[in-house]
Amino acid sequence: MTFADNNRWHGQSESQTLEFKSSVDVRAIAEAICGMLNAEGGVIAIGVANDGSLVGIENAEFQAEELDMAIRKRISPLAPWSVMNTEADGVSIILVDVPSGSRKPYVIDGKVFVRVGEANRPAAAEDINRLIQQRIKSDQDWERQPAIGVSTSDFDAAEIEKMIRQSVEAGRFDSSVTNPEDVLMRLNLVIDGRPIQAAVVAFGSDLLPWYPQCSLRIARFKGVTKDEVLDQRKVSGHAFLLLDEASKFLAKQLPIRGTLQEGQLRRQDRPLYPILALREALVNALCHRDYSISGGAVSVAVFEDRLEIASTGSLPNGLSVADLKRDHFSQPRNPMLADIFYRRGLIELWGSGTQRIIRLCVEAGGPEPQFEERAGEFVVRFLAPNYAPSVPSGLDLSDRQARILAIFQSNPVRSLREIRESIDANLSDSTIRGELNRLREVGLVEAVGVGRGAFWRRIQWPDI
Repeated sequence: MTFADNNRWHGQSESQTLEFKSSVDVRAIAEAICGMLNAEGGVIAIGVANDGSLVGIENAEFQAEELDMAIRKRISPLAPWSVMNTEADGVSIILVDVPSGSRKPYVIDGKVFVRVGEANRPAAAEDINRLIQQRIKSDQDWERQPAIGVSTSDFDAAEIEKMIRQSVEAGRFDSSVTNPEDVLMRLNLVIDGRPIQAAVVAFGSDLLPWYPQCSLRIARFKGVTKDEVLDQRKVSGHAFLLLDEASKFLAKQLPIRGTLQEGQLRRQDRPLYPILALREALVNALCHRDYSISGGAVSVAVFEDRLEIASTGSLPNGLSVADLKRDHFSQPRNPMLADIFYRRGLIELWGSGTQRIIRLCVEAGGPEPQFEERAGEFVVRFLAPNYAPSVPSGLDLSDRQARILAIFQSNPVRSLREIRESIDANLSDSTIRGELNRLREVGLVEAVGVGRGAFWRRIQWPDI
């Protein structure tokens, strides 16, 4: 794993997704892997005492290889965990990175283990029934369906080789597996000899007309509406091609913000929005969108006051927009595709992507991005720093009022809940309502309706 990944476990306590082993105990580690595969995944740190102190492993590289081979013979069906040796504070340890399995229940030596809290225990009858139901649902997921009329020869071999190289560099893939077909098998992208649709999304070539949803729409508009287009295009291809094309477009089209640093004579120019935050949002959009909707796509729209990255589909059940701003479980819509992105070092499997986007924007001196579910798609909206919507002269708006007003730029009609979650989900409804009432008093917004169906609308006024 990378040093950043080490920080994910170092200094923490054992939990549902983290287990410490002071030595290489094959049986106990195999049971832990089995339990994590049947749960939400996790990390096993070997060479670490129960209290989190480092004790180290001698000859860690050799022991990691032996451990991996021994366990792979005992657990079925095939699963894409990774075993690697690394260092922490100068001590050699072994890390086992275990995803949540997509083909539950997983069995070791004829027994099913589940992970409950910090423990791994044999599964009870109700546990096995629950895992079977999860397997049935998983088998019905779009990404796991066989790709009709597609063979491994239809994949981008260069992209698969690039994936191997990046995954090995990130410490998330076995360096001994180099044949593209073996890679697809190890990642469970070929089932019963047939590629599945997740493989097509990740590596497919010549996807039209069979996979129109594997597309990207990118555009830059003049002003704050879509009335006048400055540049637009549509690209089709596998997810990593689309990521590259979107990155190239943004590198060309992003507005530049110039600032003067204290003690420096030259102006510092940088993109209006932090590149890493945009890339994180693009990866999330490509990874978590609903590919079962054939007319769907990922879209990138650049306006004068904002940049929007939208993807087809809503948030997973049980996850709200407000949850995205705090710690939450990772619930990828496409877990097999997410695993490929993870192995390439493009995402983490810890449900931290949206929080990272927020942090990067704030650290860059900009406002927090907005998250929104809108007409069958999920939108991440980056707001231009210091952008001030035009208002009648003579008005003195607070920063919060200006931010509320900016929300109406992309949609002139908003509910109280949408406004509160976009500004700060921790604020009370009464606080937001008070700010809206101030804006209503000066003629900038109006309230329409009463009760749960009420909403707020931006009032248009003539330029002054």
